[in-house]
Parts: sequence; C-alpha cells; structure tokens
Amino acid sequence: FGKVSVRFGAAIQIGEFLQREGANLDDTQQKRRFTSRLAYKILGGIAQASEVSATGLVAGVLLAAEERALSRDEIIQRCRGLATVASTSVKLSAELENDLDASVRNALRFFARSELIQRFPPAHWRVPPALRGKLVYMRNQSLHPFVCGALLLRSVEREADARGVAPRQAVHKRLEFLSSLLRHDFVFPLDGLTANREEAERQLEQSGALAVTEDTYQLSTDIHCARLARTWSRLIADVVTTYRVCLTSLIDLPAKLAFNKLANHLLNRMQNMADRGELLEPEAADKVTIGLALRRYEEMKVIVDEGGQVRTDLDQINDLLRVLTDE
Repeated sequence: FGKVSVRFGAAIQIGEFLQREGANLDDTQQKRRFTSRLAYKILGGIAQASEVSATGLVAGVLLAAEERALSRDEIIQRCRGLATVASTSVKLSAELENDLDASVRNALRFFARSELIQRFPPAHWRVPPALRGKLVYMRNQSLHPFVCGALLLRSVEREADARGVAPRQAVHKRLEFLSSLLRHDFVFPLDGLTANREEAERQLEQSGALAVTEDTYQLSTDIHCARLARTWSRLIADVVTTYRVCLTSLIDLPAKLAFNKLANHLLNRMQNMADRGELLEPEAADKVTIGLALRRYEEMKVIVDEGGQVRTDLDQINDLLRVLTDE
C-alpha cells in the first residue's frame, strides 16, 4: 500500500493575522473577506507542507503527454525536470530525493499492478482514456508547486509568435484573466498576482523553459527544455478544457432548463463527448470541476438563476470563448 508521510506546517497566529489584515470583525463584509483569506492561507499552508511524490509526478507527466505513449526514460527525464523545479519551493519525498530514477520506476510498477496504465513493448507507457480520471487525484497531490508556472506558460504559448517570443503586456493580460477565471480551482499564495508571477518567472528561467526580458518572454528552443515546458503547461489542461466546454455547452442549452439541473446536464454532455473520443482530456468530465466552473460563471453573471431557470449572457460567453478557444 506504499508509505504515509505526515508533515506539519507553521502555526498561524490568528491575532497577528487579523492585525495584518486590518479587518473589523463587526463589519459583516470585512469578516467574510477575512475568513476567506484565512481559509486560503490554511489551504496554502497545507499545500506548502505537503510532499511532492513520485506517484504524483508520474501521474502528472502521463496525463500531460501529447504523445500516444512515453518511454520509461522519457518519463524519468520529465519527472526529473519537474522535481528540480518543485524542490526550490516545497519538499520532495525521501524516495525522490534519494533515488529519483528508482522511485519513478517503482511508481510505474505500482500503476501497472493497479492496472491504471498500459505497457507497450519494449517499455512505453500510456493511460487508457477511461482510467485517466483515477490518476488525477494522485497528480493533484503534487500539483501545487507548478500551478503559477503552468498559467504563465500557457499565457506565453498563446501570445508567442513563430519564434516563440511573446510581448509581456499581452501575456500579463492573459495571465490575469486565467488566474481570475480559475480562482476556485487552485490555491494561490496570498502575495498577489505580481508576486506570484515573478516567482513563476524565476522558476521557469531557472529550469531553462523560458527566458525573460524587460519587454518579452522567449520560449526555449532546446528540445529537452521545450518538452519540460509543454509538460508543465499541460498539467492543468483538463481544468481549462472543463471551463471551455462548459461555455460551448451553454450556447445551446435545452429550452427552459431548470437551473438546479444545469450541472448534471453539462456532466452528461461531457461524458458523452469523452465516450466518443472528442475530448483530448477525458478527465475534464468531472463533476467537481464543472461545479466550480458554474460557480465562477454565476459570479461573473455569465449564467443567472431566473425564476428557477437558466438564463445565459451569450455576448459574454462569446467574449470568453474568444480567449479560451486559443487555449
């Protein structure tokens, strides 16, 4: 059954945190904001104290792969690149620190014994479409250190020209949009978008995946660094796909659909798309992620509960799709 690791994060002094936030708890709105920020600080502390494991890295690499299957050596190489990135901000499991190659091979054997992956001779591995959702949970346990970098990479990729060069201003605008849109799916550090972006820039530059200048971002042309960058950016591809497909599905909803049936309608529709092979990431047909997407779209007034029925803002849906379709 593997091993269990228990770690403790730094204690949070509520009085000090309240003083820093300057919140008046007699004010309902300030109290709600303070409680929300405290909750995110706790979640961030949990993520920060959690170890990055070999199973989490292998699951992430396999789910992010655009190839039909990956060789064991390629999986090890991509895991090594991600582990090096993660080690600058969080703790790696003892197995990864002591012998990364062996821990990755053990993770592959574990997945194979559990019949979660398929082997192709001589030593290539893939995740069957129907089983990808089972690996998402394991990937998510080690996803936190890569989220800000993945969002920045996706923004650079979509704004880059044929030479892999993207203007900073356009990238920052897209990054701000994605970070705001996905705020319920990921736990971001409370330091703010600028600080989080600068930390992601440091990680990406250190890994060789990205070069940063005063006015531009430059994607690496080195094949190994480029593969690492693509794997890194695709670690969150299923979440972005969920948000995009929800939007396209909102365009042609059945007439007078009850608002409380919207989530199940979208889930069934995505599951049917996954069964027909129309989703590159079948795990995007996830009830929890769909619920979070609808919560965000309701906050943005993309969808409205009007007398128990769904009303949609088609103009805003089309505006959002123009951005997300580029994803």
